[in-house]
Amino acid sequence: MKGEWQDAAVLLQRDPQLASAEITGSGDTALHMAAATRRTKFVKELVKMMSGTELLSMNKHGYTAFCYAAASGIVELAAVMLEKNKNLLTTRGNKQTMPLQIAASLGHKEMVSYLYKFIRVEDLSITEWFNLLIATIRNNMHDIALNILEMHRSNEKSMRYLVLHKDGLSGKRKKTGTALHQFVVKDISDSSSAREEAILKRFLTIFAAVRLPSRCKRIFEQPLMQRKNARLVAERLWSEMLRLEDVNLFEVLGEPAPILHEAAKVGNVGLISMLTLSYPDLIWQQDNNKRYIFHTAVLHRQENVFSLIHQIGSMKELIAIAVDDNNNNILHLAGN
Repeated sequence: MKGEWQDAAVLLQRDPQLASAEITGSGDTALHMAAATRRTKFVKELVKMMSGTELLSMNKHGYTAFCYAAASGIVELAAVMLEKNKNLLTTRGNKQTMPLQIAASLGHKEMVSYLYKFIRVEDLSITEWFNLLIATIRNNMHDIALNILEMHRSNEKSMRYLVLHKDGLSGKRKKTGTALHQFVVKDISDSSSAREEAILKRFLTIFAAVRLPSRCKRIFEQPLMQRKNARLVAERLWSEMLRLEDVNLFEVLGEPAPILHEAAKVGNVGLISMLTLSYPDLIWQQDNNKRYIFHTAVLHRQENVFSLIHQIGSMKELIAIAVDDNNNNILHLAGN
């Protein structure tokens, strides 16, 4: 693939079948290689010479060239193939992974936004929708995650699966819990958003008379919008979970690790506040060491989380004297 298209064109004119022939030991065609190496010109010209059926060819690893295009993140590569064969969109690759899932897992927002436009709810199984939801949340594509939830709003069974299913409970993947668990490491604090919004408004006011490129404004707006959208997704997941009256929230949010304790470890006040505001009983959830979240906050030196203890009234007196499995109370842990 080091040469220019003109050189390859000479060979293909002599033998057009080379366009769809396997050229590597892994069963890759020239299109596989061109897509994998992000050679846009090669891809465009090869697609012209191939039939729509030939584009569905898989290598020995179980991937079409379209899967490689999705993995590249270059929308132009995917668009030229998809225009010739729409079935590429739903042709699963290795381990039955859809191209859209590949792009989402790799964090290619532009590619995901492009492919997502063509997806219908019936194109994916509910498990695939869940995997896509998890990937979009992890990679800060919260607008798409919110759309996935909205798409399944009228299907109670599907929504239940999206809200309650836990990632990584089978296979070799690390257990990470429900979709809501993914927000443990995300800042969804209202106060932070308000502060940043004030800074943004001040910046725009100061430089109102200066003609700045639109991308400069986006640099300031993007983090703010990401946080707002992240909170919207978290709130939607939480509200849907609260609607399920037959669900034990302590069990759902307690595995693979108690969500409040994980949030306390990293100082995620926004998530803790959101959950406990509408379900205060979660404050009493203990981890495997019989610790409450305030014990965890002290142990991990998260002062902002520990300060929430002043908002729980007389409950703080009971928690203050509570001891863990090693007979350590909060004062003992503070001295460690």
